[in-house]
Amino acid sequence: MKGKKIIHRYLKEIDDQLTCPRHLKTVLRKELKEDINLFQSPDQVLTMEMLYERFGAPEEIANSFFDRKDYEELLHKAKIRGIRWKIVSTLTIVILLSVIAYMASVIRRASITITVSPPYDTYKSNTEIPEENKNEKN
Repeated sequence: MKGKKIIHRYLKEIDDQLTCPRHLKTVLRKELKEDINLFQSPDQVLTMEMLYERFGAPEEIANSFFDRKDYEELLHKAKIRGIRWKIVSTLTIVILLSVIAYMASVIRRASITITVSPPYDTYKSNTEIPEENKNEKN
């Protein structure tokens, strides 16, 4: 298994064990991923056993999460991340609603009227019918 897949699986196992808000999980996951990347050398083949040995089992990490020295810092980062997410979401919704309202006003102002008439009323031929054919039709 490739190194990135092993790291992803290891972090997923930790995520599954954690019982905290999503933003806090995301911050912890990012911190752990940075630590793992620093631990792994470019020419090294990373295994799950190496991660368990260096960082611990996912259950241990999840159980000791709230006892971490940097827990308050992680919590602060998670709150900022949550606030940032709410701001971006709100701005996106406001912009989307503004565009929809603008498009509706443009359509209302245009008030295009489409008139459909039968084809024989509006059809004009560019070719002349020869005189002899006109007499035959009449």
